[in-house]
Amino acid sequence: MTEADDNQIVMDPPYVRMGDKEEAEALLKQPGPWALGALQQSIGWTQELATVDFKGHTFVLLPETDQLLPAIAVREDPDHGRRLLMEFVSALTWSTPGAVTIQNFTGGSHPFRVAKNTGGRQIVTAHRFQIDYLPAPDDGNTKLALAFYHEGTTLIHVHVPYSFLSFYKIINLVGGQRGAAQIAWMNERIPQIKGHGTAERLKKLQMDNIDDIGNYLYQSGRCAIAHAGDPRNPIVDPHNVEDQKRLSADLPLIANLAEIAIEEMGVKTSMTVYREHRYELSALERLLDPGLVEQLKLGGAPQPDSLNVPPRYHIRIWGKERYKPLENMTAQAFRTRDGVLSIHCQSEDTRVFAIIRLDFQKYRLSADVGHANDDGTAEFIDDMIELSRYFWEHNGNGCLEVWTDENICLGRCDAFLPVNVMFNPKGYAEEQAKFAEEAARRRA
Repeated sequence: MTEADDNQIVMDPPYVRMGDKEEAEALLKQPGPWALGALQQSIGWTQELATVDFKGHTFVLLPETDQLLPAIAVREDPDHGRRLLMEFVSALTWSTPGAVTIQNFTGGSHPFRVAKNTGGRQIVTAHRFQIDYLPAPDDGNTKLALAFYHEGTTLIHVHVPYSFLSFYKIINLVGGQRGAAQIAWMNERIPQIKGHGTAERLKKLQMDNIDDIGNYLYQSGRCAIAHAGDPRNPIVDPHNVEDQKRLSADLPLIANLAEIAIEEMGVKTSMTVYREHRYELSALERLLDPGLVEQLKLGGAPQPDSLNVPPRYHIRIWGKERYKPLENMTAQAFRTRDGVLSIHCQSEDTRVFAIIRLDFQKYRLSADVGHANDDGTAEFIDDMIELSRYFWEHNGNGCLEVWTDENICLGRCDAFLPVNVMFNPKGYAEEQAKFAEEAARRRA
């Protein structure tokens, strides 16, 4: 493949590269300027240092300690860095259930941490923290919509009326500046609302003889919050408990409409990304002839004269150490059957093979891994140790990834859910120990 071909290999949505503790520690040793945002979050934060790439910058994720708040840091001057931190947090809030709020900013020659006021702990993830989707739109209105969505999510448990107004601003961006146009936009999309608590609220409003939901949200929500002293509009009284209850019940409606609006602006929700799972085959699909792909999607078995796909492949599990025999495998043959394009690969030492399957009917990526007959060498046992670890980590909810070089991920899968598999950690450890003994015996 040429360099021009490489530039076509783009996953949909783009792959989010994350680095480990060692990479984060090395980056933190570099002198500033730095910008840091101390967090209050409910998404389940990392328990170890990590890095994540976003918009051409590498961010450091810092875990919470007994004395320090969790934080995000980026090696940029404080003003520009704060903007980057807020855009990163807005993208993270959009793609991850829960809320993330920057509580304090610091900056300077080092990423100075912020102490906690209390000894309480925030939610952390039980496993290695993973981010697999971070939208990074270039359009100004779309970036503004994500900022409003982050603001609205942050204010849900702080100030319900202002949270409602933040979500409504997104309706302004897509529905136009006139109230009638905004009402019409909302009414057209009421049937699409599916968020938690929305069905019950819509049913209650209908029981109260409120048929024009868009007008209700505009008058009793947007106008009532934003204005006072106008006899044409109701007013939200900050001291009126019933007003607070009503707006809290309406909040899921306007938040869901805001999500619909942002999707119409071209930014998919994480649920849409998961449902479409285009991250499995989209990168390689762009390299194939459209006619070939269409035949495969129809379940055919076209026989192409040649395929413009990478010659080498790396099979990995996200967050795990690489498997030596599964690195730098060479494509030996290509086969098609029942809508599946199979890429048959061989390891550098020829002892291990892999079949990478692209199922275009189901739009799924998978890989089968195996080995040749025992050749009596210690190196064969070394490969068995690595393959055993691969199967163990893949069956343990591993996320399969297929790469072509260090910068290009061709496709990734969701966490693998094994069926009819009994996990035996003791048995796995004993098997690995026996392999190690046999390798040592052969070398002796």
